[in-house]
Amino acid sequence: MRRRTVLQSALGAAGLGSLPAWAQAGFPGNREKELKELAAVVLPASLGRKATDAVADQFVRWVREYKPGAEMGPGYGNTRIRRTPASPAATYMAQLEQLAPAMTRSAIGDAIKKAGVRDLGQVPTGQHVASDLMMFYFQSPDANDLAYEAAVGKDQCRTIADSSQKPKARTRNAAL
Repeated sequence: MRRRTVLQSALGAAGLGSLPAWAQAGFPGNREKELKELAAVVLPASLGRKATDAVADQFVRWVREYKPGAEMGPGYGNTRIRRTPASPAATYMAQLEQLAPAMTRSAIGDAIKKAGVRDLGQVPTGQHVASDLMMFYFQSPDANDLAYEAAVGKDQCRTIADSSQKPKARTRNAAL
């Protein structure tokens, strides 16, 4: 086992999932293969392997660009500004290492349950890499288009003139 992996596992186990910026930038380290395999297992099979690999790559970019302590919207009815927690990169790497020997739906489900994940929210929470990868994808415009079988373009601006037009039929993996 490499020293970095031992350090990351220790940080994750201690609940100190943050890494120095240089380490966060190195996510997923030597676990890229496992992350892509995880994406192939937990994301819709209809996407195909090329698209699930692309989602894994987008997730890597999100983790690398994650800003701990950034201001978050307070949410409806709240006046208190919230901040993003520490980077989950170390915890994710330790979890990928634990999943590596048995990347099955059953093993992943057990790991998610053990991490205390009860449902998928609006944004990744850092509880488990598998549930966060699913949250990352299922809140995306591509997942929304897949669900509606149309190029809705969630969170993308349309002009007023276009707003009354029905979205075009979705092409397979169009956003990826």
